[in-house]
Amino acid sequence: MIVAVLRSSQMRHVLQRTAIQQFGRFHAAAVLTILVLVFPYGGKLSAQQAQAQEIKTRRAMTGIGIPAELKSSVALADHRLSEWYPILGPKLGVHLTNPNIVLLLENERGLADLNFYNWSESDVKAISRFNEVAFKDGIRISYSKSAKIGDAEVDGWFENLTGYDRVSHNTKLPGIIPYEASTGWKGLASWKEKVVEAVVDCSKSGTYTTEIDKSIVPRADDYFPTAEGAAVTTAVLRGLAYGYPDSAVYLPGAKGKAVFTVIPYAEFHRASAPNFSYASDANLDDINKKVARWAMLLGEFYHSQDYLKLAKDDKFKKARIIADGCGEK
Repeated sequence: MIVAVLRSSQMRHVLQRTAIQQFGRFHAAAVLTILVLVFPYGGKLSAQQAQAQEIKTRRAMTGIGIPAELKSSVALADHRLSEWYPILGPKLGVHLTNPNIVLLLENERGLADLNFYNWSESDVKAISRFNEVAFKDGIRISYSKSAKIGDAEVDGWFENLTGYDRVSHNTKLPGIIPYEASTGWKGLASWKEKVVEAVVDCSKSGTYTTEIDKSIVPRADDYFPTAEGAAVTTAVLRGLAYGYPDSAVYLPGAKGKAVFTVIPYAEFHRASAPNFSYASDANLDDINKKVARWAMLLGEFYHSQDYLKLAKDDKFKKARIIADGCGEK
């Protein structure tokens, strides 16, 4: 019996490497053995069947499952890339392949940052067109209110209503109440005000102390309302919005040294790698689950037919170099 995904030496190595990193060599062998037993294969698969089997196998490792909204077994981020890249064009559309934005497109986070270069009127128009289309999926692009045409660099960010919904329901951070995506953007604005107030109250009462990850700092044009205790508030809310596990945002009693994750594919492109830090003596269960889950989703995306086809395009390559800060801006 052979799993379809294990027929591909490239993907087999990806699975082995990720399993070893997350479970150790002994347990990794057991995980891969289980995959063979769970996904027996006894015939020749078509390309589409093989792709579907690969997705099922990779997601089985982290219990992700396959959302009903996926079309033709293509992952959600792949589908959105193929639909929205033509709207944005290479200069802006290239950001849809940033690791942190790929995770946002997979509804894994509510917020993802990016930088726009050589800000122009055409960029403003492209983002306006994108938002008109993406609003139906609860996704939008925003940029700094101080941006001026001709600026060499402009702060921007993606937001995802379903992502905010997911992270707010999955957290146990003090002061965080669940957000419901069905309430839309107005509901999101109201939720932000409420959680800012609640987190500030927790900070004043001593619930949140120096264990907050201070590397998550406010930006000049932030996404959450300004409030007293902004440094702590921003650290908690942005860590939550980024989809970080609770123990990477709030570490009560942790005294260990800071450790940074090295998530496979998180630095596939240099722009905005979604790695995060945590204390070495923190509970690693949620850390390992998050790392494994994100590694699988990113690996799936960067091996998808949509991405691999786009990666061969000369205009995309040029835009990718600029987005990664490796060329003329």
